[in-house]
Amino acid sequence: MAVGGRYLVSPLNSGIELHDSHLAAISFADGVAVVSLSPVYVHRSVGRPGVDSGSGWLQSATLTLGNASLVSRPVLLPATISEGSLRIGSEAHANLIPAAGIFTGAIELSLVLSHGGPVTIHGQRICIQLHGEPSFVENFDH
Repeated sequence: MAVGGRYLVSPLNSGIELHDSHLAAISFADGVAVVSLSPVYVHRSVGRPGVDSGSGWLQSATLTLGNASLVSRPVLLPATISEGSLRIGSEAHANLIPAAGIFTGAIELSLVLSHGGPVTIHGQRICIQLHGEPSFVENFDH
């Protein structure tokens, strides 16, 4: 449908799948932890990412945690993430986390790596950002 010469497109909802994403680096200074993921698998859907039909893309992402403390640190990076979760306050995200946004509250990022051990970071704020051009992987139906 065209409105004022512009076409309206249904907005896409996106989520980062932690499983099989790659933890490239973690830096920690002055209470700020920066987690670099490259690449991550991004689900895009007009419905619920990872649940409803949509598409998959590869992209880089950065998770920046404020008032952060490293509970456990990986031994060897880069590493593939075998499973992970993000808790924001009382809301738990198992494996599929928001692809963008700034969230405050009690934060816990937990990653289990295929090698190099677990990673757990606590904080009070998280900023999730996607970077660079996405690379198309696949369409999927659920």
